[in-house]
Amino acid sequence: MKKKSIGYVTGHHFGGWIIPQKIQTAILHFNSINKKLNLSYMVTEYKDSKKNDILFSKIKTDLYIENIFFTSALQLNANNISLFKKLKKYNLFFFLENMIIKKNTSYINLQNYILELDNRKPINFNRKDYASLFQDFKKQFK
Repeated sequence: MKKKSIGYVTGHHFGGWIIPQKIQTAILHFNSINKKLNLSYMVTEYKDSKKNDILFSKIKTDLYIENIFFTSALQLNANNISLFKKLKKYNLFFFLENMIIKKNTSYINLQNYILELDNRKPINFNRKDYASLFQDFKKQFK
């Protein structure tokens, strides 16, 4: 069977960001098209986006997934070691961080990166509208 690319959409609150699920879905489609990949389907967490339960169960059951697209690395729970061990088997695409992690590379670096992002001051990420979302993000990580 053909390898699949999936998108991961969480509740609209994660890591200090407030991004509605419709916007996240649009971002994931845009990012996958830019990478010349087609999304097979979306995995959506409706409740607590920090548990990643639905993503974890989906990657356990669908053996044909090769690529996973995220709006942000902050959608992942940095304390979930078992999830990071599973994720190293996939190519991971993070839109807001403009980062791609190829499969079988060190998941520890991703985990440390997310912990560092989680520890930032959320007040530095205030914005007026969605257009300023990406500008604010770029300023913080230059």
